This record gives sequence, C-alpha cells and structure tokens, in this order.
Amino acid sequence: MKARHPFTLIELLTVIAIIAILVGLLLPAIGAAKQKAKITQAKAQVKALQLAIKQYESTYGYLPVSGAESPLGATGANSEYDKLIADLSLTNRSGNFGRTGNPRGIVFLEVQTAGVYEDPWKTSTVGAHNLRVVLNTNYDEKIVLDATNGPYADVFGQVAIWSLGPNGNNNQGKGPQQGSSNDDVNSWDN
Repeated sequence: MKARHPFTLIELLTVIAIIAILVGLLLPAIGAAKQKAKITQAKAQVKALQLAIKQYESTYGYLPVSGAESPLGATGANSEYDKLIADLSLTNRSGNFGRTGNPRGIVFLEVQTAGVYEDPWKTSTVGAHNLRVVLNTNYDEKIVLDATNGPYADVFGQVAIWSLGPNGNNNQGKGPQQGSSNDDVNSWDN
C-alpha cells in the first residue's frame, strides 16, 4: 500500500493564490452585473410611473398635479412628489395629507412600501433618490428642462421622468458634466 503524502506549504499557497486571483477577476464582473440590474430596475420604474400618470390622465382628463412645470421629487416627505405617488398608489408616506387627487380611488401604481417610490439607489437622505417628474400642465407638448431641472434638452410630450442614477446627481447631458459620468435614467431616451 502506497503512503499518502500531505500537501506541501508551497502547493497550498499556490492554490490559495489561484483562488484569490479568480475571486479578484470575478468581483468587478459581479459589481457590474448588479449595477446593470439596478439600471434595468430604474428603467422599469420610470416606465411604470409614466404609464400610471398617463392612465390617470386618461381616466380623469387631466394630469395628476396642477400648477407650473417644476421637478417633483427634489424634496422629502410631504413634497409634491409624495402627493403624486399617494394619488397614484392610494398610499401615503407621512399621513399628513389627504388623497384628494384621486376621487375614484383607482390604484394606478403599485408600490412596495406605503407611499415610497424610489429608484434602486436609495439612500438614507429623504427625497435624495425619488424619481424626478415634470408634467406638462399647460399641454403645449413641450417640457422645458433647464439648469434647475438638470442639464437636459427640452422634452416633447406630457411627462418627463428621470432617476439621478447611482451618484444621485443631475448629470446626463450631451457629454460629461464637471467630470461626472452620464448615469441618469430617463423616460425620453428609453
């Protein structure tokens, strides 16, 4: 019977080094796959919100928020964005306002957590990762997106929706803005 020889220290270190190299090669690929999954989820959320707003308009004959064009979502609890989500989903994040904007009580948008509809890059900062929404309430088929709303060109239609992306900054334009990446997800390029 032949005796078994234990592994030598060099053989063990070689195997550990090979495993470490393989893990080092796989981690960036896993991170990139997670980021692509979040981008896909953000695109789906933007489309779902856009569809919910269009269904609301079809049902009631007007857009869910009245007033001047301005981005909804830039502020936190009790913002116009929260009221929009409450009207579309029949939920309420803070409980401080009524659902007067949806008198028939139709659920146009499904949300996971009551009144919360944020992009996949949620942070602890309230309102930091709400989707940004601009509604064309004067129905002239043109939404002017200026420096206040982000570095975007005008959008034609009734609804413009975008996510600030992984970095949480308005930075999608024709080219990189101040060295940042173009990582925003929007309703007009998808």
